Amino acid sequence: MKKPKICILIFFSLFLICIAVPYVLPARVSKIYQGVYYDSFRDKKCMIAVITVDNQPFTKKGVLKLWRKERKSLKEKSVLLENKCDEIFFAKNKFVRPYSSQELKYWMGDNQICMRGVVNGRCINNSDVFMTISFEKSFNENLVIDKYQGRDIYISYR
Repeated sequence: MKKPKICILIFFSLFLICIAVPYVLPARVSKIYQGVYYDSFRDKKCMIAVITVDNQPFTKKGVLKLWRKERKSLKEKSVLLENKCDEIFFAKNKFVRPYSSQELKYWMGDNQICMRGVVNGRCINNSDVFMTISFEKSFNENLVIDKYQGRDIYISYR
């Protein structure tokens, strides 16, 4: 009789913790990195911004809430989308060693975003990027979230 009560109590406690964590530890922008890279597919220079976030939101709703909370201050800090190929990446504030020293030569590599090594030769894994904002739709789910310069901006969840 005691085991089912203990299991129910543990389950209920874990449920409450899962609900409370986003409110106890709100997501916040840690740092913004901006740069330009050459997109050989488009034969064009494109702006890219990487925004590192402490306490990444767990849900799509939380991610959207983070964007809506931060978009005005990001525009004031010159994190703007101008060309169709420009992108803003939101990523966990988690830097790792590059897979190869060659990755440090580029802003974006195949597996990592290394920003030409400006963060003490550290990189962000592509798997740690949780949101991309751009003018272009991608193949995964998108949600029109805003208008900018008369065009739709899309948010892509990863």
